[in-house]
Parts: sequence; C-alpha cells; structure tokens
Amino acid sequence: MKDLYRAWILGEVRKQSQCKANSGVGGPKGVFLERWPAERRWNVSLWKGNTMRTRTWLVVGVVVWVVGSSSVSAAERRLSRAELEDKIAGFWIGQLAGNYMGFPFENVYEAEPCPFLVDRYYTWRDDPAIRMNREDLRGFVPIFAGAFEGAFSDDDTDIELVTLHAVETYGLDLTYPEITSMWKKHINRKIWVANRTARNLMEKG
Repeated sequence: MKDLYRAWILGEVRKQSQCKANSGVGGPKGVFLERWPAERRWNVSLWKGNTMRTRTWLVVGVVVWVVGSSSVSAAERRLSRAELEDKIAGFWIGQLAGNYMGFPFENVYEAEPCPFLVDRYYTWRDDPAIRMNREDLRGFVPIFAGAFEGAFSDDDTDIELVTLHAVETYGLDLTYPEITSMWKKHINRKIWVANRTARNLMEKG
C-alpha cells in the first residue's frame, strides 16, 4: 500500500525557482554567502575546507543528529475490533462531512481565509452577501445527497472510495495492475492536477 500513490505524488512536485532566486543559487560566486548572516557563515566555510576528513565528520554528525532526534520509542498498541471499526467509521464521516461542508467555498477564499466558521452545510439559499459557489453542484450538496440517499464521489474523495472498493475486491496487498484497473473503470471524468497525472501515466502503462 505504501507504493500506491507514487504515481499520484508525481503530480504534486512543484519547481521552487523563487527559492533558488532568493538564496542566490546560480548567481555570481559569493552571492550565497553574502546573503547569510555572518554568524552562520562558519559552517559553509568549514564545508568548503580542503580535507575530506572534515567533510566526512560533518556528514556523520548530521546523520547522527537526525537519527538521534527522530528516534522515539513507541509502545505497541492493540485495538479491539470494535475500536478499530469505530475509528475507521470516524475517518469516513470526517472525510465526507469535511469535504461536503467545504464544497460551497472551494477555490473561493484563496488569497484570504474564510471570514466565518463553516459549521453547517451552506447552500445557494444562504445570504447572497456570502461569497460561495451557487451555480453548480457545490451549492446544492444536501439536495444531491438526499437524491442519492447518501454520499456521492468527487475528485477529493474518488481516490479513497475507489481504493476502498479495490481493497474489498482484492485484499490489502494491492498490486499496480489491480489499482490501475480500478482507476480505469471508475475514475474517468473531472480529474485534475496530481490525479490527472497519475491517470495519464496509467494509460501509458
């Protein structure tokens, strides 16, 4: 299952050219160092030392520090079947409720946060002064959910619902061909960004 979203993640990679520009990478020699505070330049100068031993110890030190700071002992925890089922049900309720409650405001508040707490389902009937999606499905979530007698899928829940279906069909140890067959059968419209990239890769084989 860890490998399931590798193709999906490919679409999430973004070029950070602005970060390079701000750091001086690719600019004139010495620009990078000049933009660093004086008290931080010692480690760069040390790294530029002409001895392999110095560099080796620096690398070893960093590795030891990272491993030491991340090693947290976690005791094994056992859950009863009832507890596990309750937590899984909580995940699905939270996923779907959060998705549909936020649906009317999708892509509306990008430059600034929503000015109020979204603690209920908003629809096209709400105060016209509220900025929200009113002209499509997103303004009619309770109506569609009632018509379908339950939750419906969209691009923010397709992956989870299709993966659940795949697990119920094939078991926990999904293979690439199995998940690909499910995507090709069930995810074929209204696909964007990373999901679109993964779907395109599946067509290429």
